[in-house]
Amino acid sequence: MGRRQATYSAADIARAVKGARDGGIVVGRVEIEQGKIIVFAQSTKPDPQSALDQWIEKDAR
Repeated sequence: MGRRQATYSAADIARAVKGARDGGIVVGRVEIEQGKIIVFAQSTKPDPQSALDQWIEKDAR
């Protein structure tokens, strides 16, 4: 059983990642699905906005 030829190349993936970075996106991961290159942004936890949110995060059980 032989390998199937990819419909994309490493250069295509690099181009997609570079384009996302140039657009200000912090790249979290890249997936290839049915011939599409999908670039996902890195998710970050938002900063707590109130004193209550900070307390809940730090001290609440």
